[in-house]
Amino acid sequence: PSPPQIDALLFDLGNVVIEIDFQRVLARWARDAGCAPDRLKRDLVIDEPYKRYERGLSDLSDYFVHLRTALDVT
Repeated sequence: PSPPQIDALLFDLGNVVIEIDFQRVLARWARDAGCAPDRLKRDLVIDEPYKRYERGLSDLSDYFVHLRTALDVT
C-alpha cells in the first residue's frame, strides 16, 4: 500500500528553532499600532479568544477584531 497523503505539516518555530526577541517584536507591533510598547506588553494577554484561535476554533480575522477592541488600536 502507498503511504497516506499529508495535507498539512505544522510545527512551532518560535523559541524552538528560531530565537525570538520579543522586545523587538513588541516594538514593531507598537509602532504599527501607533501605541507604546509598554502598553502592548501590559495589555497583550493569553485570554480566551487567543486560546480559541490557537486551537483553531476561531479564524484570524475574528481574533484581530478582538485584539483591536481589547487593545483599542486601529
